[in-house]
Amino acid sequence: MIVHHVLVECIDGESATNSPEGIHQDGVDFIVSAFVVESKNIGGGESMIYLEDKKTKVFQTTLKEGQGILQADKNSCLWHEVTPIYPLNKDLPAYRSSIGFDIEIMQ
Repeated sequence: MIVHHVLVECIDGESATNSPEGIHQDGVDFIVSAFVVESKNIGGGESMIYLEDKKTKVFQTTLKEGQGILQADKNSCLWHEVTPIYPLNKDLPAYRSSIGFDIEIMQ
């Protein structure tokens, strides 16, 4: 398992993303995408899961602190993305901190 921390921050009132590639797979057996640790003053950040045609949306949510999504990834019919975040108040710090888990099954 690979664990990685990501902090996405909105600078100067601009939106920001940790998914610039759009709809994708990560290339491992399973993932926990964006287990949200902390978010402040943001909108957006919607997690979406699609079928292999990358058009049929099967799940959509805005994760709250303490939530993440466990899903099959490599060689599955599931693809995912997260929308950019943006500050609700441009005069205050705006960010989202999350932990991702990339899981390979040993055989």
